[in-house]
Amino acid sequence: MNFELKPKWQIKSHPHIKLTSNRKIYNSKTCRIKKLTVNGGSIGIWLDDKTFLVKSKLKENIELIPKEFNYPF
Repeated sequence: MNFELKPKWQIKSHPHIKLTSNRKIYNSKTCRIKKLTVNGGSIGIWLDDKTFLVKSKLKENIELIPKEFNYPF
């Protein structure tokens, strides 16, 4: 890949699925881009083997990635 993926959001139920600000969806465990697919007439993404998230429900299932603070004590 010639570009760097900087995540901004994550799926609430599957925090390893990240979304970037330029609308790329990828799996942070495998670093593979996930594509929108059609499943029974619905457009969405497969989160794992059995979970399909419809594109219209995507906005209510994402959250900002929490900031991590490293305290010196």
